[in-house]
Amino acid sequence: MRRKSLPDTRRYKKKHFRCPYCRLKNDVRALTCYNCKMSFKQLDNLSNREAKAYMKNTVWGESTEGEIIYTKYAPSDVSKLRLYMYFVFMGWFGIHNLYVGKKRGIASAIMGSLFIVFFTISMILSTLNYPVLVGQGFINFALISSILAVFPMFCWAGDFLTLVILRNFAYPARLKQPVVLPYFYEQTQGTKKQKQKSA
Repeated sequence: MRRKSLPDTRRYKKKHFRCPYCRLKNDVRALTCYNCKMSFKQLDNLSNREAKAYMKNTVWGESTEGEIIYTKYAPSDVSKLRLYMYFVFMGWFGIHNLYVGKKRGIASAIMGSLFIVFFTISMILSTLNYPVLVGQGFINFALISSILAVFPMFCWAGDFLTLVILRNFAYPARLKQPVVLPYFYEQTQGTKKQKQKSA
């Protein structure tokens, strides 16, 4: 994301800019976050490649808080043309999500591939000349393929809404350098986590 051009180009379009670290809405002309005091100049160093490398070494479901930032502004190392091409031609298999490093794309790819397999088998069964023998098998495979098609269809429809219409698709990104936050904010966050653990 090229933060240095955001205050000028978005000043009259949107009034607020959401801090990608603490998610608080700030004035678009603000240079630091009102809550965590993070300097927005640091956002010039956002990298999707760094985020993918970090998430590759994490376990499924492991928290990436403080390391991965989800922003609706594409980092500079993400090709929007390639992203849209993946979405249009292979979006059913979640390839566009895999391109930006979202692990949800793995589930879409698996479900979409299984849908193609079961749908192909059901079509082959429907062309055979022994409907009495394969009729129940055709029904079973057609039912399984239709169930498997539901998840990729909803994922694709949701991404179409966020990527094409609303334009707030969440790009995972990571700062090339660690986030520099004021000492008092880190202390308050640490005490909050200790209270949650003790509770």
